[in-house]
Amino acid sequence: MSGGAGTPDAGSPASSPFDPGLQLERTLLAWQRTCLSLVIGSALCVRLLAAVDRAPVVPVALGALVLSAAGWATAVARYRRSHDSLVRDHRRLAAGGTLITCTAVAALLLAVGGAAFVVTTGGR
Repeated sequence: MSGGAGTPDAGSPASSPFDPGLQLERTLLAWQRTCLSLVIGSALCVRLLAAVDRAPVVPVALGALVLSAAGWATAVARYRRSHDSLVRDHRRLAAGGTLITCTAVAALLLAVGGAAFVVTTGGR
């Protein structure tokens, strides 16, 4: 090990991809794109709702923003855990629904914020 705590050496099996198709890396990028889209949508929802003085709905959009960021962090942690498990030949991947739950609840909150915006302003 060099380069800090938990950082594998360049060229070591722990730093190289598990498979040449980069399956884990592509999955991480897909989750990051999803979470980035939710973050942008949440920020836009907060901006729109704050502009039309819909303060009671702004916390819903802020919750979606926080959950989107938590989904991003969970995706990165899941990638690291899966990569570490595969390159160290443990072959047992951790199951968990935190990432899916965060993104689903964030999308639901965004939908509620959007519906509240449309209903209260008539979409204008």
